[in-house]
Parts: sequence; structure tokens; C-alpha cells
Amino acid sequence: MKPYFLIIYLSALLVLPVTLKAQENYPVKKDVVNQQLWADFYFDIKYNERLNFVVDLGYETIFQENYWNKIYQQTSVNYKLNKRFNLQGGVAFYYHFNKESENRFEFRPWQAVVTNIANKLRWSANVKLKLEQRVSYLVEQGRTDFDVRMRVRFGGSMKITKDNVRTGWYIPYVAEYYYPIKDDIPEIFHNVAKAGVGIGKKIDNKWDFSLLANWQYSRSGPKEVYHVTDFAYQLQITKLIGYE
Repeated sequence: MKPYFLIIYLSALLVLPVTLKAQENYPVKKDVVNQQLWADFYFDIKYNERLNFVVDLGYETIFQENYWNKIYQQTSVNYKLNKRFNLQGGVAFYYHFNKESENRFEFRPWQAVVTNIANKLRWSANVKLKLEQRVSYLVEQGRTDFDVRMRVRFGGSMKITKDNVRTGWYIPYVAEYYYPIKDDIPEIFHNVAKAGVGIGKKIDNKWDFSLLANWQYSRSGPKEVYHVTDFAYQLQITKLIGYE
């Protein structure tokens, strides 16, 4: 089976059950609610052939009315167990600025196992199982809530250019489902599932850029119902350190 047919097939296997499960669990209204901007700046630091660290600085907002903004910082470690499996862990800090509700701070440690389906020169694919422990703090009330959530993510990339090096243009893709295990946080912006595709370019061993268009099944405000066609444009810039 050719790589791009396998990518389409595996994406369908994940996205279709995710969509059906999400629509079963959450009422949905099928129209476009908003368009969002997500921006991430990564420092990917290679320690050795098995171990690397990633620092993520991020910002999210809604274009229309700009009634909420989110800033965050995440530090994680990735350990290559063997060719098939990676072990990951990290901690993230989020702050939500909301016009229609209280501001919220969130502390989120997490652990993950990544299964590498393919990691070839021209294309890659993996499945990531991620367990998050979320501690939410409402600033004005002084209220603390706790949540445990599982995330299942299928992602990867396919190289467009035909040269035999890892630099050049590529197509990144992702599909992800969020499954709450202990759902005690009063969610204002509740994500259920997402899928995205885009265009990227690895310039050299120091810089990588990508832009994705993400479809999102979620709600974006405390009074809204769940919608199937929110769109988020995601800019990712990665500074690679130690990969020469």
C-alpha cells in the first residue's frame, strides 16, 4: 500500500469513530461559530540520540470580538525507547482571559506513549495516547477543580519535495479525540475532537515552520452549544537546537 493511501485509510479509521462518538455525547449545531488563531513557538533541544526536550510558548484567540484569549507554556521530555515506541511527559501552565466569565489558571501535568507506525524519509505516522491531570483555578472565586482526561491523537507528515533529505516542504496532518475520565472542571471552552491538515517547510537543521487549518468539534463560550465547524488556523515555528 502506498504511503498516502495508508495515511488516508488510518485517518478515516480514527476520525469517523471520533465524530460519531462526539456527536453521541454532546448536542451539536451544524454551523460556523467562529474562526480562531493558534500560535506556537517551540524550542526543540536534542540532548542525545534518544532524549530531547521541548519548550512550547503559545497563544490562542478568537478573531470575532476577541472575547477570550489564552496564553500557555509547556515543557516536555521525549525518550526514544526503541524504533516503535517513545515515552513522553511534561507539565503545562495555561491562563484564560475571558470577557464573559472569570479568568482561569490551569496547571496540567501529563504522560504519553507514542507508537510510531512509520518513520521514513518521505513520510511519518504515529498514534499518541496522552493522559492529562488538570487542576483548574477560578481567579475571582478562588475555586479549584480537578479533571483527568485521555487524548488519542493520530498524526504525521508527508514530504512533498523529491530530494533524499529531511529538509524541504511537507504536509502535516492530525486527528485527535478528547475523552474525559473525571470531568469535574466547569469547562467554558470544551474541546471534543479536532482534525487538521496544512503545509510546512523544514528549512535546515535549525528551523521548521508549518501552518495548519484545523476543524474543531467544540464550544467556544459558556452559553454556546457544541458546533462541528469551528475553524482554527495554527501557526507553528520550531527552533531546532543540537540537530546539526
